[in-house]
Amino acid sequence: MDGASSRLDTISLRPRRQAGQQVNIGFDLRYPTQRFQHGYASRGQICDPPLVATLTGFLQQGDTFIDIGSHIGYYALLTLQQVGKQGRVFAFEPNPETYRVLLANALSNGSANFFPVNCALGDTTGSADLFINEHDEGMTSLVAQTERSVSIAVTTLDELHAVANFPRVRTAKIDVEGFEQRVIAGAAVFLEATQPENVVFEVNQFLPGADPDAEFTIRRQLAERGYTSHLIRPWLIPPDHPPFPEDGLFARLDPDQALRLSYGNILATRRQITAPPFVH
Repeated sequence: MDGASSRLDTISLRPRRQAGQQVNIGFDLRYPTQRFQHGYASRGQICDPPLVATLTGFLQQGDTFIDIGSHIGYYALLTLQQVGKQGRVFAFEPNPETYRVLLANALSNGSANFFPVNCALGDTTGSADLFINEHDEGMTSLVAQTERSVSIAVTTLDELHAVANFPRVRTAKIDVEGFEQRVIAGAAVFLEATQPENVVFEVNQFLPGADPDAEFTIRRQLAERGYTSHLIRPWLIPPDHPPFPEDGLFARLDPDQALRLSYGNILATRRQITAPPFVH
């Protein structure tokens, strides 16, 4: 679609538990994912409250939050109040069309500590074909091939850290439509140097070509670095989803068992969390 013809509908939002200044988030209503998020924002509601609570809940003033696969910056912008003026938020989005909205959102908030970057992260540095999902730009992927693609820049967290020397990384979110394992593979030096307390990553088996064992591989790699993994309470739980414990935000995952779910978000953390086991 022609980005020049877009017009953003901007709404002020903040997580309900927060005090202080709201953030302005613009949505290009030509795109289904943005229309979906806009629907909640227009009613003063937060999209996926469990994920927002996870991403914002551990952050402190002065922390760095890294959002890989930021889309329009919806979740990244909601972390600004937690990190404060001394903190940093880095938002990486490879889709040029979506990045235009992310950049506009960064500018509309006038935050000197919010850094949008138009590139993908993986395990190598160079370029790659990004396959555009015409029906749902939120499912645009480096893995699931479609008829239309664009060439994008790709780098690694290790390469970026060598330049940026990310300070006080508290949480990194990875939502890259089946490319999560490649991001982790390119982050060995970053993980060792920054010791982020939390890594949140997506599981999405709806993508054609998605590796069903990727989440298990990532969890084992992170476990070797001292992380324990928890399933974040699903939002809009589908009827066929295994029961989630009644109370709490997290359910503990068995480190020796793969998670056979079509979709979910996982928190890998160094923090001590008391949570019931997830049985599936």
